Amino acid sequence: MHTHQLTQKQAANYWQENGYQDRVSQKNILTWVKNEEHIQGEVAHGGVKAAIHCIRGVRFPELEGALKLWIEGCEAQLQPITRLLIVAKGERLRDALNLPINAIKFSNGWVDEFKRCHALQHHQHHGEASSVNLTSVKEECTRMQCELQGWDLNNVFNADETSFFWKTIQNNSLLMKGLPGRKLDKTRMSVLVMMNATGTEKICLLFIATAKKPWCFGKEGHKLGLWYFYNKKAWMTGEVFSNAMEELDARMKQTNWKILLLDNFSGHKWCKEMITNIKIIFFSPNPTPFIQPADAGIIRCLKAIFCNLILCCSLDCKDAGEVDIFAINQLEAMWLLEEAWKSVKQSMIINCW
Repeated sequence: MHTHQLTQKQAANYWQENGYQDRVSQKNILTWVKNEEHIQGEVAHGGVKAAIHCIRGVRFPELEGALKLWIEGCEAQLQPITRLLIVAKGERLRDALNLPINAIKFSNGWVDEFKRCHALQHHQHHGEASSVNLTSVKEECTRMQCELQGWDLNNVFNADETSFFWKTIQNNSLLMKGLPGRKLDKTRMSVLVMMNATGTEKICLLFIATAKKPWCFGKEGHKLGLWYFYNKKAWMTGEVFSNAMEELDARMKQTNWKILLLDNFSGHKWCKEMITNIKIIFFSPNPTPFIQPADAGIIRCLKAIFCNLILCCSLDCKDAGEVDIFAINQLEAMWLLEEAWKSVKQSMIINCW
């Protein structure tokens, strides 16, 4: 690498192109360079035996090359690939190349070796970004820049709802022997997060659940200092949103005009005559996963911090000798969410904007 004046990435690409695939990655080279003296010392003293590994030749390079190109094309078009699809495509390529049926059998072992050689890994798809036309994303970015031109970013806010299944517990664990699972409790409440573009102001969370006064409250939500609404489905409705905007507008009368960016959700309705200090702008429906800051990682960060707080509480319950260490009530979950919201860093919010 030093002789040919190659970077670590260039060296990794060279060896991968010459048959080593993922066996020589940039990460491997970085580790070897860091431990170069130690490795040489071990080899000199016989602690490590040099071994020559023969790279097994591909029996049908045209077939595997065509299959690899097909997979790369699917990835470029954001199309999901499964093991069964690889097998089915491989069989069609075998027929197209006029290879005998018995020449190659696409067994599980063959697929595993193909995946290893071409660094194919299982990935879970998240969100709705692959459904969006990227051209519309650029157009929406341009439109938003025009809408926000001349505005102080301290006065530009974004809001979005998310669901919290606060009673759901871990259904997998590290064990020395198997244990029976438990039925998952899908009790849900909705939470509205709202923050400005500079991260200097985070509006307190808005909670929506099913009960007017849950037994754990003891009193109504607003008397506990919580921004709380309720309806049968625990979801944002036009009535809830309208009441929330009127309350928020009243809080902002002493400050400058604010601009609020929202997704084009049918529940975002309000009485325009009652809102005098907030200008509401909707995102276009389709590119929201790419444009909306709350979807860019702010909500995910909130949920991650909440999960960490739940784990800390479960350890305290375990030390106290309680049987169900993950059991919390709605009020406790809401206070933990408020604490998690306060822990979301300003730098994280700025990066998402």
